[in-house]
Amino acid sequence: MNKVVRDAAEAVRDIPDGASIMVSGFGLCGIPENLIAALRAKGSKGLTVISNNAGTNDFGITFLLQSKQVKKMISTYVGENKVFEKMALAGEIEVELNPQGTFAERMRAGGAGVPAFFTPTGYGTLIAENKEVRWFDGRPHVMETGLRADYAFVKAWKGDPQGNLVFRKTTRNFGPVMAMAARTTIAEVEEIVPAGALDPDAIVTPGIFVRRLFPGKGYEKRIEKRTVRGGGGLETDPRRERIVRRAAREMKDGYYVNLGIGMPTLAANHVPKGISIVLHSENGRDGIDLLQRRPEIDLVLKLPNRKLWAIEIKRSSAPKVEKGFHSAVADLKPYKQFVVYAGTERFSVGGGVEAIGLVALATELRSAE
Repeated sequence: MNKVVRDAAEAVRDIPDGASIMVSGFGLCGIPENLIAALRAKGSKGLTVISNNAGTNDFGITFLLQSKQVKKMISTYVGENKVFEKMALAGEIEVELNPQGTFAERMRAGGAGVPAFFTPTGYGTLIAENKEVRWFDGRPHVMETGLRADYAFVKAWKGDPQGNLVFRKTTRNFGPVMAMAARTTIAEVEEIVPAGALDPDAIVTPGIFVRRLFPGKGYEKRIEKRTVRGGGGLETDPRRERIVRRAAREMKDGYYVNLGIGMPTLAANHVPKGISIVLHSENGRDGIDLLQRRPEIDLVLKLPNRKLWAIEIKRSSAPKVEKGFHSAVADLKPYKQFVVYAGTERFSVGGGVEAIGLVALATELRSAE
């Protein structure tokens, strides 16, 4: 059995006009760049595209919007894509917005053969209009249907000729559930290895869900907002600062706190003293380990604020702090160990560990007091 095809053009050869296609990715993280480009070149029109969002103004699914190939988008938010926004407001494209958790569960249900399920999310809003409502445990729940598609475009890290897939960090996002929910799943991978080379325990998507795969090439792996030396730090708007400071006061010792995109991320800088919490990123990248060794920026590790989390870490004989702190570090000084500072300079993070490089946020905060 060999499911490998030559390239993206061959992989999309039979996609007709009017097809429904799931496309993996969160922002630009984990998007199938080669498949999107190949579909644009093929020119299939009247498409229904099912994806968390539609890329950015000049990359990702935006290419298909610009070429007028998409009839309908089923997404969770318009995001920062002005092309998508203008087309939606002008009525040039149909848009069906789903709460993000509902979006993921609809695809999971579709892949598992579950026709519908009930969720409390969306009750009393436009999302619930014309949908059945039932009460469970004293709470109203809205019925949502499972979501399936003709095709799924999935980006994976490694694959073998039988179609088994391994994903890398946050690039996994919606890929596995989409692979299960589509009639034909096409995967582009960074590396194809011989059958049997993948650790069975590491395989996320079994080959039974994959119809075709091919080795991708020329990946740009763009970052929506790159934070670099000399660039801006954390938000400085006093109004936003006041809001996040107040929100941070709601955090209690032992809490697990989910951080969404934007202002919620900034609340990590104002955790009350004397408590220990665990932060969970919206992208599903929880439990990020500070002590990874990476010699250069890793374009895969991203936090919800879309800034790079990559750092290089080395052991030192004694903790020390050198000059050149980024201004944003001051907000995190009350905390020790497991803290990833927002800056770009050399500094000590405790425990005899010295960090050099680009960092963005904290993972687990433990008060120094």
